[in-house]
Amino acid sequence: MRERIRDRLLGHLRDQGHAVDVDTNLIESEVIDSIGILELVAMLESELGHELDGDIVRAETFGTISSILRALEEHGLIRP
Repeated sequence: MRERIRDRLLGHLRDQGHAVDVDTNLIESEVIDSIGILELVAMLESELGHELDGDIVRAETFGTISSILRALEEHGLIRP
C-alpha cells in the first residue's frame, strides 16, 4: 500500500509536469499550493477509502511525499 500511494503521488505530480522525488519540498518549490494540498487530500482519501483527519491535513504534512507517507503511517492508515 505504501508503495502504491507513493507511486500515485509521484505520478500525479509528474503528470502535471513537475520533476519531483519523495524528498522534493513541494511547497517551497511551488509544486503545490493550498489548492494543490486539497487535491492531494482528495486523491489520498479516494485511494485509502478513508477521510483524513484534520491533524494530518496540514502544510507541514504536505511538505514532501516522504512526510505525507510518514504521517499516514503514524496515523495507522498505511504500514511502513
